[in-house]
Amino acid sequence: MLVANSIKSFAINTGIITMKTLQDLLQLQAIAIEKYNRHSGLQGEVFFNYAGHVNSYDITYYPLGWDNRLEANEHKLTTYLTEEGIQAAYWWMIVNLRITNRK
Repeated sequence: MLVANSIKSFAINTGIITMKTLQDLLQLQAIAIEKYNRHSGLQGEVFFNYAGHVNSYDITYYPLGWDNRLEANEHKLTTYLTEEGIQAAYWWMIVNLRITNRK
């Protein structure tokens, strides 16, 4: 874990990776909602949940769609919207949902 943290620190300090904000995360969420809806023609559905009383944030992705959820593995992230949680959720969406911050 020390190596991963060192690489992360180096990437952030050199500008290779910039720290993402809550606004960046919510913009990416909006793109994901547009990309994975029933009318988009893409397979897969994504669900977002926010519990304000504890500041927790969940993302659940069904690659084969909600109707086939029993036949497929779900991909899920649960975090708190701290600085580290925002980074985790942002990069989880980039990797698992294969989206970018561009439409």
